[in-house]
Amino acid sequence: MAQNKLEAQKITKPIQLLPALLFIASIINAPLFITSIFRFQTKYRPEIQEDTFYSKYIKEQLRSQNEQSVEQSQIEMEDLKTKVIETKELFQKTVQDLNLKASQSSQLIEVQKDLDSIIRAEAQSKITHQVKTFSILPFLKRPIIKALTMAKVTRR
Repeated sequence: MAQNKLEAQKITKPIQLLPALLFIASIINAPLFITSIFRFQTKYRPEIQEDTFYSKYIKEQLRSQNEQSVEQSQIEMEDLKTKVIETKELFQKTVQDLNLKASQSSQLIEVQKDLDSIIRAEAQSKITHQVKTFSILPFLKRPIIKALTMAKVTRR
């Protein structure tokens, strides 16, 4: 054993280190190999089993996936139902708002018509008064009044 001892000053070629490296590799690789085999057998145990046991395993996996997908579908369905209800309520509120605005706009149109008729009546009375005050010849009064009343009165 004293002869196998490595001394740094006696190493002249890299190949002389090979036995030491192989010894270290054998010490490291053995536990590493055993550990990897153990992990492989535990992680992929169902796949390594016989066909009958593996088919049972696959059936259980598919059943659990189906149950999960059914539960997920039910949850999604409930979410969609709540969204539909919220959308329906929003739509009804929007329709009510539009109906209210339509009734208000029709009331505004009625008020505008009333104001226009009042303004026309007032303008006609002012025109009649001005014609009378200017003492225009009697044969010109009637055509002037008629022309002025037929003209559109614009709001200021």
